[in-house]
Amino acid sequence: MMDGIWDDGEWISWGEINQHIYEQEKRDELKQRGITDEKYLREEMARDGDETTLVEELLHASVQYHKVHKRYLAPYSFFKKHVDALCLDPEELEDVMSDEHSESEYSSPDYFFARDVERYKKGELIHTRSTPPISHGWLLSFAERYYQEYSQHLPIYGEIGERYAADRFGFTQNPALAQGSDGRMKKPESDHTKASVLIEVKTITPIKKEPYITVKRAGNWGVLAIVKIDENMRIEGKLIKRSLLLKGQDDYIRVHWDDYTSDHLELSPEYQII
Repeated sequence: MMDGIWDDGEWISWGEINQHIYEQEKRDELKQRGITDEKYLREEMARDGDETTLVEELLHASVQYHKVHKRYLAPYSFFKKHVDALCLDPEELEDVMSDEHSESEYSSPDYFFARDVERYKKGELIHTRSTPPISHGWLLSFAERYYQEYSQHLPIYGEIGERYAADRFGFTQNPALAQGSDGRMKKPESDHTKASVLIEVKTITPIKKEPYITVKRAGNWGVLAIVKIDENMRIEGKLIKRSLLLKGQDDYIRVHWDDYTSDHLELSPEYQII
């Protein structure tokens, strides 16, 4: 079998032909993900063989999550901490950051990660790495992988709790940093008083030694959703009517997991019998 073909006065190996086909398919894939700028296309082609670290995977997942839910998974400070730990050369980092840097010039993937983190801070990072649909299950699995590798907990348990509660109990999350409540849920059809009820979500993380939360009395929420994630990354949740919580004049209410049963069968449209 011939190991190439003769084309227009030039011998082209099958390796070159296959590489050209692969690069074209890769370009088409990137364009389908919304990356059409030629500069970004060339950068991603040059970095195609780089191994993606867990932190870089989370960075790109956070951009994708923001596109869908208008909220990021982790703050810039979390990723900046990992960049600082790399002890990168300031001059080379400045060169990689500059618009004049050529993608053909070799730099360690760590420098490109540092650049992506700065783009993330400015809201200019274009999601390029492929990730599966980001459900609460994916987030929980990712948090477990991160803990196994770094022996530290990710700062995303609050987001996992909100995502889980929204998925399980059937309510819509409010935009990030919204005041007063975390979500809005339709009331059962039998209740004609209001179209929806406001939900406040609190998460008991694996770090807590006792299963309780504190919640502000302020706010117009009517139902409290408590999500518990234990040290084995098992997750469960409860819905509690505000009217059942302890009355008082304190600014905060302390709610222990074991003191309340869940009212989700009554409150959640996900559990209503049609």
